[in-house]
Amino acid sequence: ALRTDNVSVHYSIRLSGLRFINGSFVTEEPFVYVANASVEEVGEHLLEIFVNDVEISSSPFMILVSALPCAGANEERDTGGACVCTQQHFRLNGGCVQLALFVGLVSGVLVFACLVAAALYVRRRFQQSDALWMIRPDELHYGPRKQVLGVGSTGVKILLAHF
Repeated sequence: ALRTDNVSVHYSIRLSGLRFINGSFVTEEPFVYVANASVEEVGEHLLEIFVNDVEISSSPFMILVSALPCAGANEERDTGGACVCTQQHFRLNGGCVQLALFVGLVSGVLVFACLVAAALYVRRRFQQSDALWMIRPDELHYGPRKQVLGVGSTGVKILLAHF
């Protein structure tokens, strides 16, 4: 029957849940029939082939569709077949990151930032306290005579001792 010119070849794929995918074969060259079908549902399915609306003798064929493994080490497929992060992991920048590791890294960065901020604050407070020293004139000692170190635009520089 397939070696004649007027042949109709079609298929039916029976999915779980009584759903069907139907299609036809096309002739690419004499007596060569080609069909393209895409089944994404994981499980066992039946492929039935019909010639002139009569099922061929070796039909149906069992088709097993399995999911590809997920790319990441901490990923698994959910019931819908999508790759999701395993328990105690979450998706970040296209990959799955362990929650405890992420919390530890963020905590470490925050502690480091707080230490840097505290060090800068203490340094600034020391600089402020150094700027507030008040020296009374009676605490200064000129020595036996005033020794002038230099004269400039800001005034006269004199050698002093503080007691």
